[in-house]
Amino acid sequence: MENRALGLIEVRGYLGAVAAADATVKAAEVELIQAEVISGGLTTIQVMGDVGAVTAGIESGRMAAEALGCLVASHVIARLDAETQQLIVKKQPDVAKKQPDVVATTPKRVFAYDQLKQLKVEQLRKMALKNQVKRIKKGDIKFANKQTLIDALLAHNESGEDK
Repeated sequence: MENRALGLIEVRGYLGAVAAADATVKAAEVELIQAEVISGGLTTIQVMGDVGAVTAGIESGRMAAEALGCLVASHVIARLDAETQQLIVKKQPDVAKKQPDVVATTPKRVFAYDQLKQLKVEQLRKMALKNQVKRIKKGDIKFANKQTLIDALLAHNESGEDK
């Protein structure tokens, strides 16, 4: 398991958690691990990725939460220890089991959900354009985030429009 950075933003209330998470994933190429609800209305947003991306994403999420007046704290742990990373990763729901095995097609290739998750946003955008997905307008593909692109490719595949 590779060493990655962990970013945390703790906020008061659901609104702050959603706003912070949204700003964080839009600002950088980070993976949203979870939003852990703690008693007393506190919620901690957890993201992982490269140190630079996590730092940029957390800064953006922190500013969004601060603007709403609900920021409690934020922190980035660079080069997270492998044992600590296993503790965090174990808490993740198994997203791959919730998605169908085959999610997107191109003329010569079939992709599994896990493979799509590993692709960069630019690669997913090219796939969306090449497959002419209907869920996202062609002009909006260049602004779509990773999860939106994966969802669009999923929906496109399920609709059978490639056949």
